Amino acid sequence: MSETALLSIAGQQLETRHIVVARPRGTIVLLHEALGSVSHWRDFPDRLAERCQRNVLLYSRLGHGQSEGPPAQRSRGYFEHQALEVLPALLAAFGIQRPVLLGHSEGAAIALIYAAHQAAHHPEDARALVLESPILGAEPSTAAGMAMAERAWRETDFRQRLARHHRDPDAVFAAWLSIRDSDSLLSWPLATHLPPIHCPVLVLQGEHDEYATSLQADALRPLAPQMHLVRLSGMGHTPHREQPELVLHEIEEFLLKLSAESSAAS
Repeated sequence: MSETALLSIAGQQLETRHIVVARPRGTIVLLHEALGSVSHWRDFPDRLAERCQRNVLLYSRLGHGQSEGPPAQRSRGYFEHQALEVLPALLAAFGIQRPVLLGHSEGAAIALIYAAHQAAHHPEDARALVLESPILGAEPSTAAGMAMAERAWRETDFRQRLARHHRDPDAVFAAWLSIRDSDSLLSWPLATHLPPIHCPVLVLQGEHDEYATSLQADALRPLAPQMHLVRLSGMGHTPHREQPELVLHEIEEFLLKLSAESSAAS
């Protein structure tokens, strides 16, 4: 069963989609990339729910997809608001405890901030993190990738393709570009301003990511020493779209291992 609705979350009308399976093993919450939305995930959430036998909850952030707009300019406060106010309100609205958070690109930063701050007060809150192509701090590849995207916006059908997923694609694109002129990305080393992560962490990093390199995972390891890094050969910034079967397999194996360890400990 799947239901899409506009709900009032933390004072904002947000587009949400909730996929419910029979006898779920838990819930996976998807946190989209900078240009993402509910529909931008395409059929990946459905395949994820079926493959892992877990409910899947996803939403479009302010100004994205069909959510209330306009999209917010990127800043450090923007990510903290998403992680510490919007996401907890969303989980409370759906009665979700101990979620698996799957964050793609800048969505990974939101998942990380949430898990780190929750770990300091509620160490059993986040069941696990899956960080796909995380962008946690600025690096040269990020600026180069954004420059290529700007060129594609001017010279190709990029805008038209993005318009399929957003009411105002121009505003979404401009809000993403604002990240270059702000303090929005996390500063390194991460451990100096975020508490350690206690939950298991899976990082999926494309070998040919257009926006980020292994520097992101290297920066994360001191904060989450139990992190499991999977380097995906031949893939770019969106592995779940480029080779979904492989990504689903990695996530499924990761979660099955967690379930087995939990059963052995109980």
